Order: sequence, then structure tokens, then C-alpha cells
Amino acid sequence: MQILFGLVGSKHWLAGLIFFIYDLHFSLTVWSLYVHRYQAHRIIDVKPPLEQFFRLWLWLHADHGWGKRWSASHRKHHATSDSSEDPNSPQYYSLRELLTWWPLSPGKANYISPEDIQKYGKNIENHNDWIELNLYKKYPRLGLSIVCFSLILFFGLPGVIYAIIAWFWMSVIIVIIGNWAQHKIGYSVKDNKDHSKQFLPIGFLWGGEELHAGHHTYPSRANFAVNWWELDCGYLYIRLFNFLGLIRIKGSR
Repeated sequence: MQILFGLVGSKHWLAGLIFFIYDLHFSLTVWSLYVHRYQAHRIIDVKPPLEQFFRLWLWLHADHGWGKRWSASHRKHHATSDSSEDPNSPQYYSLRELLTWWPLSPGKANYISPEDIQKYGKNIENHNDWIELNLYKKYPRLGLSIVCFSLILFFGLPGVIYAIIAWFWMSVIIVIIGNWAQHKIGYSVKDNKDHSKQFLPIGFLWGGEELHAGHHTYPSRANFAVNWWELDCGYLYIRLFNFLGLIRIKGSR
């Protein structure tokens, strides 16, 4: 019976579950801070030591990189939000279409032309250092495979479920919550001019990305919360890293 729960054992199943939930939360928080708020919007500046940590973490928890193409596509999403030009709008594309990343062609969801990449991808360059070329880009799924194997090794049968969730968390889940649910479910905020929603008033599990309408309405703000009763957990991390000298807040607070 003990072996079914891996190296951690059955007595510590609750601690394992809490650890796994926090791992999911922190992974999306890293994505929110580094890929979304830093790379795409430049509302924060991430110092090199923390940037290296974020890149390693994303390699361990995602099966593909995040660079100029994604940031350019996201900037176009903001510039053309919920219009026929928006490559990520659930007003024009079904969830199934938004989950289809290949093949990409004009008129399809997630497509962005080379011209638009240059237009919207200004001041963004893909990493080209040794670790990117020899590890992250060369073995894009190795990191996620290591994490999934470790989950099974330490948590046994529950770890199999954890591994399946982890494998899809940073690809399928990001599309569902970022491109579809947050333009379909929730409530709006004052001065919002598109269909983006505040999915939940407390942005915890998704690192503050739940507060999508606040971000769309005030894209230069580091804090996605708009109302006094809302909480952007990602912004709390930003303040912590800012205190430690690892992040500089460039956008309004």
C-alpha cells in the first residue's frame, strides 16, 4: 500500500496535495510576471538573477518557450481586442479553435503574420544565449518530463494525476483561462471597452490573471486589481521582489 503513494508515503498525502497546488499557482505566477507583465507589457523590469530563475522554472513547467512571437500576438490582442483582427478572441473563435496551435494560417485563431510580429514585437528579442540554445530550445520538453517523472516518483498514483495536470497546465489551461474564460465569464469594470472580465475578485491560483478586465482597462498598471475588494496575488509577488531589489516597477501601481 505504501508504494502506491510513492516516496512521500500515504501519511503525507495532504502535504503533497498542498505542495502540488502551490506549484501550479507559482508556475502561472512566474508566467504572469515574466512572460505577460515583463516581456509583453514592460510594466516591470526583471533583474538578471531572477530572470534566469524564471526562465529555468518555465522550462521545467512548460513544453514550449515564450518569446517575441507570443508577446507580439498578445500586444495585437490588446490593440484589436475582441474584433475580427484579434487572433485570440473567443467572440470570433471557439475554444477548440483557440486550442489549435498548428497548423497556423491567415484567418485562423492564434495566427500572427511576420509583419505583425515586427510591428507589435518591437523591443522584444528571443533569448540567444548558451543555455537557451543548448538546453531550453534544444530539449524543450525535457524539463517538463523531469517534473512529471518526479511527481510520479514522489507521490505514486496521485502523482500520475498530478503529472497529467502538470503536463497540460501551462499550455491548455493558459488558453482556457486566458483567451476564453476571461472574455466569457465574470464581471466587467468601469471604463472597460471590450468583453474582458474579472473572472474572480481574488487572483490567487492563476497569479492574478483572474483579474483580466482590470488589466485590459489599465494595461500599464502592474496591479490588475481595480476595486478595493479585489486582490492581485501576482502584484504581491512583484512588491516582494521589488523589496528584494529583483524587480523594478515601471508601470503605474
